[in-house]
Amino acid sequence: MKPHSLIPSSYLIVSLLVGLLYQTQPTQSLVILDSILATKCIYYMKQFNWGCNSTSQSAKYYSCRCHNEQWISSIGNCIESEGLNMTQGERDQAYRHVRQRCQNKGRIDYSVDVLKYFQTQGLAQLREANDQDKKTLITEGVVLGVNSTGFQLSKTTFDHLQSQVIRSQWFAWGYVWIICALIFIGMVVNLLNLVWVKNRLPLVKRPFDLLQVKFNNNVPGFLKYFLPTNISDTLIISLFLIYQILATTTGYTILLPNLYQNTHTYQLLDFIGYRSALNSFSMIPLLFFFGIRNNPFIQLTGITITRFLTFHKVLAWSMTIQALIHSLVWTIYTVIEGDYASWAVDLYWQCGIIGMVCPFLIIGFSHSWVRSTCYELFLLVHQSFSVLFIAMMWYHCNIMGWMGWIYATIVIWGYDRIVRFVSVLMNGGVKPCKLTKLNDELIRVVVEAPNSERESIWHSGAFAYLYFLDLKLRFYQSHPFSVMRSQRVKDRNCFVFVIQVKRGITKKLLQVLDSSHVTSDSKYVNVLMEGPYGAYKPLNQHDQYIFIAGGIGFTAVYSHIVELIQSREKAVVKLYWVVRSDKYWGFFKEDLDYLLDYGVEVVVYVTRNNKKSSGVKSDSHELETFGVSPFDSQEDYEQEQLLQSHDKPTENQLQTIHLPNKRPSLTRIVNEAILPSANSTSDYTEHDISRQTASTLFISSGPKSFNETVRIQVGLLKQGDKFQNIVDFREESFEF
Repeated sequence: MKPHSLIPSSYLIVSLLVGLLYQTQPTQSLVILDSILATKCIYYMKQFNWGCNSTSQSAKYYSCRCHNEQWISSIGNCIESEGLNMTQGERDQAYRHVRQRCQNKGRIDYSVDVLKYFQTQGLAQLREANDQDKKTLITEGVVLGVNSTGFQLSKTTFDHLQSQVIRSQWFAWGYVWIICALIFIGMVVNLLNLVWVKNRLPLVKRPFDLLQVKFNNNVPGFLKYFLPTNISDTLIISLFLIYQILATTTGYTILLPNLYQNTHTYQLLDFIGYRSALNSFSMIPLLFFFGIRNNPFIQLTGITITRFLTFHKVLAWSMTIQALIHSLVWTIYTVIEGDYASWAVDLYWQCGIIGMVCPFLIIGFSHSWVRSTCYELFLLVHQSFSVLFIAMMWYHCNIMGWMGWIYATIVIWGYDRIVRFVSVLMNGGVKPCKLTKLNDELIRVVVEAPNSERESIWHSGAFAYLYFLDLKLRFYQSHPFSVMRSQRVKDRNCFVFVIQVKRGITKKLLQVLDSSHVTSDSKYVNVLMEGPYGAYKPLNQHDQYIFIAGGIGFTAVYSHIVELIQSREKAVVKLYWVVRSDKYWGFFKEDLDYLLDYGVEVVVYVTRNNKKSSGVKSDSHELETFGVSPFDSQEDYEQEQLLQSHDKPTENQLQTIHLPNKRPSLTRIVNEAILPSANSTSDYTEHDISRQTASTLFISSGPKSFNETVRIQVGLLKQGDKFQNIVDFREESFEF
């Protein structure tokens, strides 16, 4: 999918999101400040003796006051007198606030007109309040007016509270602006890469790449378990976490005496509770945006979905921790006050508890071990509890405020579902696919491509989600697979997916193919196809393209190589492919022949057996002394010595190297791509020198650890004077 194809939808969703979030104004984000005028009056009037035996704000005492017409009339008089310089709309909002308070806590509903009626009826019995009214029961029929001196404490209290909430609101918006700034930078870099910088971008990136090498060499091993291996992601996440710490711990001011919270501890707990709630709520739309499939910023920034999912996980943990702080603060507060039992029966409190449990369950079932062993359980928990979480937050906050964040989240979630449905229709709806068992580890899936206009947006490196419409294959689930642009004659108008059998749906596919009623290695099943997904990054103008693939990572880089061939790029293209068995090139012989026919140099490393595949021209060499570690320089040296006597493949030749129970040295592979010998620098031919000075792009496709190893080795090349201005790196990750 080309970037411009998503710009209209991006404008739509972003403008809608901003419009919805605009509704989350500071004074609308907390029910107590829904009307600052009404709150000042309510807290001022609760000081007096209305026969309720308490000045508490709990539901029990609201019920007492709201059923007292004298209190209602006094509140109305306060609204009119203290709101004299306000608009009629602001005074009406104050009446609506009183109505909501009595409805939610007092279990009685007055219309605004009724509240105004009580106010006018009480004017005849109106007198100014005094301190004696706090001790002595107010005489029946008397309506209290505002004492300006006594009202001053209520005014300063809630002006201070409002300033704290506004400050917390801006801290919460800070998360959004940080993400917007990072996305804007990503869009600029992607645009430069697409239309201007081309192969000069590695020159700009070189200092950063060298920093990446130092990062990988110096970060302690235990930290690498918690930090992304990509230093740019680590820096972004570190910036985000530093801001989060500052946004949670700074900017609190305490005002005493205080009509709302009259102790330092309670006031601080209250502010921390509101701050953490706002922090958590502001992250929810971002969390969902970074987790959806149709994230428009993937195309606009060129950032891979894998990296967005990394940020998605960080946001999930951050949102959960902030919500936990909020929950703990208010639980402690109610326990100390002795009101927990009365609060716990409220629907919003119960929904808050369920909403707090949901993210912990989602995070727990999102662990890599759960995803790898039971992907379907991960999907079920992730999707169902995400919907439950939104529902609980709705009922938790629909009387508290902050609903703009929830509205935005629902729009994002709905937008993704609608686009996914439309994508299925645009790709042809229900269509047959051919499943072919290659061996017990690989299944080949061939699906008819969409019409030519739709097919043009399926870029190299794209992946699709497939729904297998069979009761045995869990038709209600979709699973991501990389698209291979096969050039076989019978596959020219089809998309090919090569699936590695693991657990879950892939194992089910194998079982269906192995079932007794299937007489061949193939079976036809109807599917729905959703996509394309993945960031479009065209291969810029380089002199050399070095593809390094592990296993079925070959399918992703194959599409890039085909794109280079069809674009008639005059460049050296070389493919290094690491496979478990020499049977792999039998499975992909026609595909490899296509590459060889166009002059692509192919080197295949076989790591499990040394049987040569018949019908494939090969030049093999067993490396018995090759070590397991791809970073051991001594073993790299020994491997190089063994290969120095080994002729390099000529044009249209496939070279195979058997490494029984060993792994190939990615260090040697990367170095060999630049120079024929990593240990000799004195006998270069003119061709060798041209390879040194050429612009080279490395593209790695495989598991995360595989790609990271190649990234490190390419970075090490940039430390040398010979290669510092000519090397770039890109990865195709097929881990979702």
